[in-house]
Amino acid sequence: MKSYERDLGGVIEEVCNEEKIALESYSYGYFFRLNNGAVDRYIFENKFGLNTASAVALCTDKSAASDVLRTFNIPNVRHEFYMSP
Repeated sequence: MKSYERDLGGVIEEVCNEEKIALESYSYGYFFRLNNGAVDRYIFENKFGLNTASAVALCTDKSAASDVLRTFNIPNVRHEFYMSP
C-alpha cells in the first residue's frame, strides 16, 4: 500500500469520527463502507460514491464484492484479497 493511500484512509477515518459516521474498512484499507444510520456509501481506492465510479469499481473486483455481500449475509463465492510481500 502506498503512503498516500494510508493517508487517505486516515483522513476518511477522522472525518467519519467527527461526523459520527460508521466506517468499515476492507481488504487492508483498499475500500471502505460508510453508514450514517440510513444510507451506505462506498469509497473504493480513490473513487468516491458521488457517482457510479465506486459502484462500478466495487462490482468489477471479486474480492471487494465478496466482502460486501458477506457483510449483508448474501450467499456468494468467497474471494480473498492478498497483499504480496
